[in-house]
Amino acid sequence: MNVASPSTVEAPIASSVRTVPVYQALAEDLRAIGVERCFGLMSDDTIGLVVALDALGVRFNAIRHETNSVLAAEGYGRLDTGRLELGGGRAGKGC
Repeated sequence: MNVASPSTVEAPIASSVRTVPVYQALAEDLRAIGVERCFGLMSDDTIGLVVALDALGVRFNAIRHETNSVLAAEGYGRLDTGRLELGGGRAGKGC
C-alpha cells in the first residue's frame, strides 16, 4: 500500500488503484478480519470511522471513557461471542 497523503491510501484492486480515505480502508479491513462490534468514544476524530463501520454493518457502541471501551470490548468478546472485538479512544490530551 502506498500512502497518498495523511488522509488517504492507495489500495490495489484487480490491477487498478483506488484512493480511499484511511478511515474507510480501516473499516473495510476490520470487517474483513471479522470484527462485528466496536466500542469507543464518539468524537469529531472518530466520526468518519464510525460512519464507515456502520455502512459495513459493524455496530459501534459509544462509551464514555477510553479505558471502559477496551474493557467493554474484552468483556463482550470473552463472555458473549468469543470473537474479536475492538475498543478504542480518540486523539487529544492524555492520549
